[in-house]
Amino acid sequence: MGFVDRALCAVLALALVAAGGVALLEIGALLVGSKPLVAAHDRWLAELTSQPWSGRPTRLVSILLVTAGLALIGLQLLRQRPAELAAAAEGPLPSRVGRPELERAVAAELAQVQGVANTRVKLRRRGLDVQATAVAGDPAAMRDELALAARAALRTRGVDADGPAKVEVRRQPARRS
Repeated sequence: MGFVDRALCAVLALALVAAGGVALLEIGALLVGSKPLVAAHDRWLAELTSQPWSGRPTRLVSILLVTAGLALIGLQLLRQRPAELAAAAEGPLPSRVGRPELERAVAAELAQVQGVANTRVKLRRRGLDVQATAVAGDPAAMRDELALAARAALRTRGVDADGPAKVEVRRQPARRS
């Protein structure tokens, strides 16, 4: 997701630079006394000042803008998973561990458990979620083994592993030949 975010930010930055350049050109044209170069702002101004506040388009745009603003505020209020976790440190400064890297490392370690084909680990605020695909063995017994192995992997990296562990083990479907 980091690449997509950076690409969208770059496109937005370029659009803002272009809009700023157009605005500077329009201001320069207005100061010189010529007609608008790119944007017909004189017609826009005449059109928008003739619209009554009680008109339907004005109300719709106002409702849309208020709804978009409230949606953005709501998105900011949602709790986000922190990108880093506190880890036990040896020294005066606290240590931080990146969440995605830690999730991948624990998943790779859990994939080494006998009978497990692949795993996916998500660290939550309180506890962790493990999804595993079993190729052999009893999934119920494997659940306990994976929970213990995940907690041990987190403890070896200095991360608190006392929260509840939700472990889901599925059987790998048999291949048809």
